[in-house]
Amino acid sequence: MASIERTAYPRFPRLLTPQDLQRLFTPAAEEIDWVNAAARGDRRLPLMVQLKCFQYLHYFIAVEQIPPEVVQHVSASMGLPPQREVTYPDAHRSLYRHHEAVRKLLGVKPFTGPRARADAQRVAREVCRIVNTRIDVINILIAECAAE
Repeated sequence: MASIERTAYPRFPRLLTPQDLQRLFTPAAEEIDWVNAAARGDRRLPLMVQLKCFQYLHYFIAVEQIPPEVVQHVSASMGLPPQREVTYPDAHRSLYRHHEAVRKLLGVKPFTGPRARADAQRVAREVCRIVNTRIDVINILIAECAAE
């Protein structure tokens, strides 16, 4: 059976070492340029944090669940004042725009709607004949849906 880090919904480890932060959450120069072009002022840090977390987890999580050390590392890497959390004062409007911008940058399409659900059920039924653990079914399902 696959470990939680290798499943469809990996999680942040309990302890992020400085090496993990450096390796996984340090923005590349191109990413900083993209964020500076896509957002202004205090919106740059939340956008970069969304990008780096999505690259690591492969899905968006609630901003309250983002580890403070990740936010702190990203803000320091961007030369911004230290922060331990990201906020979206205008409710969810900017958050959803940031999600859409990250998807567009990474070439990720949301998988929603009745057709998507029917396709996922069909693939899951076929996969269940081959593997018998839920985690393996989910991982194969995601791989198949991503290929479509």
